[in-house]
Amino acid sequence: MSKRKVELGGESEQGLTHNHFAALRRGAPGVPGSKGGPGVPGEGGEAATAREEPVEVSPDRAMEAGAHWLVRKERKGRGGKVVTIVSSLAGVDVRDLGDLARALGQRLGTGARVKGGEVVVQGELSERVARFLESKGARVTVGS
Repeated sequence: MSKRKVELGGESEQGLTHNHFAALRRGAPGVPGSKGGPGVPGEGGEAATAREEPVEVSPDRAMEAGAHWLVRKERKGRGGKVVTIVSSLAGVDVRDLGDLARALGQRLGTGARVKGGEVVVQGELSERVARFLESKGARVTVGS
């Protein structure tokens, strides 16, 4: 008994009728970076994926009007992992915490998110977070 090889490219009569990956081949029309297709800028269409330039995040709105921050470490309920909690003591609108979390994450090279009106930074980075906030002109209290 011999095995027969079936062409999966979709071009032969015995092959599959539709191949989802056929469009990814180099030179296929509509694929960005390939020759001759609507996905190539300047050659008959818009780019399928536009590259955006990095946006500089400015947490200065969160630092205005004498903002006062409490920076502390926490381990409870996180499987033994330490996180740094940044909470506002005075002068900060909760809507500005997203910008601050994004700036902290980018500056410190770690994850940061807003949860329950506080910024949660992954890792034991309380000293670095405090230095960052002080460099932006905020008052900082470091807890345990």
